[in-house]
Amino acid sequence: MISNNNFVAGIPVYMRDIISSNILGRPTNQEKLSDALHDAPRLKDLVNKLCDEERQVLMDLLELGGEVSWDKLVHMYKDLNGLKARLSRMGGQGIVFQKGLGARDPIIVLPSLETPLRGYMETHFRPHEPVSWKTPKHLSIWPHITLVNAIHSRQIRCRSTMEPFKKGWEMLKKRLGETQDTQSIYWELVSLGCLKSSHGRVVPLDGPCKDLAANGGDFLCIWRFLETLRPFTCLEYDILNTLGMQGMKKDAFSRILFLRLLGYAS
Repeated sequence: MISNNNFVAGIPVYMRDIISSNILGRPTNQEKLSDALHDAPRLKDLVNKLCDEERQVLMDLLELGGEVSWDKLVHMYKDLNGLKARLSRMGGQGIVFQKGLGARDPIIVLPSLETPLRGYMETHFRPHEPVSWKTPKHLSIWPHITLVNAIHSRQIRCRSTMEPFKKGWEMLKKRLGETQDTQSIYWELVSLGCLKSSHGRVVPLDGPCKDLAANGGDFLCIWRFLETLRPFTCLEYDILNTLGMQGMKKDAFSRILFLRLLGYAS
C-alpha cells in the first residue's frame, strides 16, 4: 500500500477541501489533512467503534491490497445495499475513499488504517498453545501402501514418462480393487517421490515410502491441499505466509483463501 502522504497528495484540491470539511469540519491544507488521517488514537477509536460487518469489509479490502474494483466487490458480497451503506458510513469518517466520481470506481482503504486493522487481524489467530489436529474424515493411506507393495513384488514396466503399460495398470487395479482410483493413487505416489523409473520398470524408493507411512493420512491431507494451490502461481506462498507460525481460526482462514482465489480469478 502507498503511504498516507502520497495518498493525500494524489487527492485533487477541490476534493481535499470537501473531504477535510467532512472529517475535520473545515477545509485545510495537504499537510494538516494527512496528519489528521494518520492520527493513531483517532483511527484506533474508529476501528473499535465499527460493527463486525464493517471491520470485515475493511479486512477484506486490506487483504486484496487496499484498492479493490467495484466489480470484484460485487462477487464478494451478496447484500450490495448493505455494503453500500457501510462504505458510505465509513467514507464519511475518512476510513475508505472512492477513486473517482463514478459509481463503479475502485474503493480504497486509508493507508494508515493498516496498523490498527492488523491488530484486529491478530484476533483471528489461535493462542500460542498446543493445537489438537482434527481430521473431519479419516484419510487412510492403505491404498498407497498396498500399491507400493504391489509394485515392489511385481515387475511393472513403464514408459519414460512413468506411465505403466496396459498390463501393469490391469495388475495394479486388480490388486487395489474396483472401488479405488488406482491411477490417481499411482500418480500421487509419483508426485510424492515414492516411485521412480529404473531400466524401464517402476521402482519404489525406500526413504519417501517410509516417510509417507510414518506421517500418515494427516500429511496426505495437507499435501493434497497444497497441490490444489499449484495452478495459482505463488498462492501457496501467500497462504503459508499468511499463516506464518500460527494456527488460524477456520472461518478466518476460509475467508482469506476465498479472497486470494478471487484475486487470481479476476
